[in-house]
Amino acid sequence: MHWVVKFAKYSNCLNTMSFTLYPSVKELIFCQRQDNLSVCVVFDNIGSLKDIIGNVPHELQSANTERYFVDLESVGTSKLRLYCDGQTDNEMLRSYSYNESKQLIENKIYKRSTGQYPILIDRYNPDGIIISSDEPEYSGSRELWTGPSDLIDTAEGHDVIYLRKQNTDQCYMRIMK
Repeated sequence: MHWVVKFAKYSNCLNTMSFTLYPSVKELIFCQRQDNLSVCVVFDNIGSLKDIIGNVPHELQSANTERYFVDLESVGTSKLRLYCDGQTDNEMLRSYSYNESKQLIENKIYKRSTGQYPILIDRYNPDGIIISSDEPEYSGSRELWTGPSDLIDTAEGHDVIYLRKQNTDQCYMRIMK
């Protein structure tokens, strides 16, 4: 059994994703936003992302990245969430949100920090004008996770990182192959 299969019960979108994409899955990142659970699939190639979303927006096509992320539950909604590796030394990650027509709504840059919080997030509008800066996110133990508790047990044996946003009810469980 492929490792992705055991997590499919937590996401109908993951459950219905083609098994032919499993070999290119490098990570799963579950997100609990208030009462909503979603999963972000991290692929090692742009072709797998294209299989999920069709035409890939320019920002990801031109990115210098080894990882392409898609929040599966956001596909086909008014806020498609896509991610790639950071594009400069100080960046960890870039996030892009698109409307149904794949027009950019917002982007975020996740920066490394040496301060109290290991991650600081800058948020920009489609014109590149900053909306907010240095939104804190931190990592820690499994107590940060507010999603389904049995997901912690399912992830047993995998490398797991727990993350939480400081100012919102949002947490993540990053599960590596």
